Amino acid sequence: MINACSACGIYRADKRVDRTRSVVICPECAHESPFRFRPLLAVGGPSGCGKTAVLLRIASGAPPFIALESDIFWRPEFDTPDDGYSAFFELLLRTAKNINQSDRTAVVFGAGCATVSNLECRVERRYFTDLHVLAMVASDEAIESRLRARPEWRAGGSAEFIRGQLSFARAIRDHGENGNYTILDTTNAAVEETSAFVRRWIESRVEG
Repeated sequence: MINACSACGIYRADKRVDRTRSVVICPECAHESPFRFRPLLAVGGPSGCGKTAVLLRIASGAPPFIALESDIFWRPEFDTPDDGYSAFFELLLRTAKNINQSDRTAVVFGAGCATVSNLECRVERRYFTDLHVLAMVASDEAIESRLRARPEWRAGGSAEFIRGQLSFARAIRDHGENGNYTILDTTNAAVEETSAFVRRWIESRVEG
């Protein structure tokens, strides 16, 4: 309930932030509350690149982070492409923000987390320091093969769905890398190798 002011009781997601003093400030009554600012870490990419397999492996062994699967938050009412799925991503960041007040850092996993614009424009983004994105991709052939091999209940083998995922993968490759955006190609990598890379990527940013 960080968005609810402990002084005046007003619920506002758009609190003012002062990172130099580690406080958030109620825009209604100016009450200041201590706050732990941490980076926003996101792992995303198209279906078939290995996100779920990696998450299941890196979450074991009491790591210094909490891997948060965004799919557990999805509900039909969040399917609002006209506003960029705003309510969904605000909820995801709000959950990560609250986790970050503990002794661990949240890492959000989800397909759309590889798209910077899905995260940067959100009201809840103010509660984090730098945004670091790890975008997982694979070759068109690998993605299509993996999706067609999935059980039917996952509904990942339709031609339309596969076309969408391949287009997403190409958009990631065209994005290019920079200091805060890392692209990981999983085409020829074993799950253990990919998981080790992702864990090192996360831990280096948590420690930093």
